[in-house]
Amino acid sequence: MFGNSYSMTRRFAMEYGTFLGVAWVVDFILITQGLQGNGITTLLGFVLFMSLPILTIYLAYRFKQHQDADERTTFGRAAYFTMMLFMYAELLCFVCEYVYFAFIDNGHLINVFMNTLSDPMIVNEYKKMGMEQMLEASKVQMEQIAGMSPFDMAISLLGSNILTSIVLFVPTCIVAMMKRHG
Repeated sequence: MFGNSYSMTRRFAMEYGTFLGVAWVVDFILITQGLQGNGITTLLGFVLFMSLPILTIYLAYRFKQHQDADERTTFGRAAYFTMMLFMYAELLCFVCEYVYFAFIDNGHLINVFMNTLSDPMIVNEYKKMGMEQMLEASKVQMEQIAGMSPFDMAISLLGSNILTSIVLFVPTCIVAMMKRHG
């Protein structure tokens, strides 16, 4: 029973993690395309980004619905589900981000940022606020990022996805552990 329970948990985590990963990838695409000049996709990307914690909690709630009424999921099983859920989402997102940076982007996104930081209006605003050093530091940082390989960029974003997963771990686990009523 113990092994079967965790096998079922892994199947649900894989299914829901894939769904969450697709949502993360769509969000990544919307935001990157929006940063390249389309305001509506940026807005949609940020709305999706803000709703991702709700989606994560909903997926834990859906997992809970597959157990018997009044059965409580152990912390170990809820933690296993949550870790696997995020692992599958992170893996899918990492692969898609790598493909984007290696085969689709060709440095275009970094060029957009570099052009923005070199825009005379932006430079003027930074000078008015007395933040020239911050502007120069941002340019140096963008040059360093431009020197990264697609794999390094995807790994960097994977790190931020792992941080997001750590933040969402506790509430997701709590929802997965709750009793199902009815």
